Amino acid sequence: MSMLFLFSFGEEKLNKMSTQEFTQAILANQDFLKGSAMQITRDQEQAADLVQETNLKALRSMGRFKPGTNLKAWLYTILRNTFINQYRKEKNRKTTRDESENGYILGSYEAAPEQEADASIHMNEIQSVMRNVEQQLLRPFMMYIEGYKYMEIAEKLHIPEGTVKSRIFKARKKMQSQLTQYGYF
Repeated sequence: MSMLFLFSFGEEKLNKMSTQEFTQAILANQDFLKGSAMQITRDQEQAADLVQETNLKALRSMGRFKPGTNLKAWLYTILRNTFINQYRKEKNRKTTRDESENGYILGSYEAAPEQEADASIHMNEIQSVMRNVEQQLLRPFMMYIEGYKYMEIAEKLHIPEGTVKSRIFKARKKMQSQLTQYGYF
C-alpha cells in the first residue's frame, strides 16, 4: 500500500491506521531519513543507527502522530531530536566539570592498552607527590576528590569555607608544580 494511498482516505482513515499501515508509511520515508541522517552525522554508520533509532521512536509514538499532518516532517523532527539528545549525552559523558572556583573542564577518555601498563607507575609518582603535601592542605583536597562539597568539608574540619577553597587550591598547585617534573603538565 503506497503512502499516497494511505493519505488519500482523509482523516477518518488516518485515525484508524493500523500499525502495519503506519509501519509501511514510515518505510516509504526511509530514503528521506537516510539522506537527512547523513547530512546531520556525516558518517554512514552513525546515520544508519540514527535512522534505526528514529524508526523505533516513531513506532513507539504512533499514537502521538496527528492525522492530517506531515508524516515526513514529524519523522524528521524525531530524527533531529534524537541526534541532538545523543550528541548531548555523548558530550556530557566525555566531559566533567571540576566544581572548584576555577571550574576546570576535564575530558575523560579510555586509555589505550599501551598506556594502561604505565598507569601504575604514574600513580606511584602521583602518590609520592601527594605525600610531600602538608596534611592540612591534603586532607581537604582528598575530601573534595572523594565528592564532599566545600561546605561539608568546612563543617567536618571546623574551618571556614574560604579556607577550604584556599587549601584545595594550594594543594592542587603544589602537586601540579611537582608533577611538572614528570612531564604531566
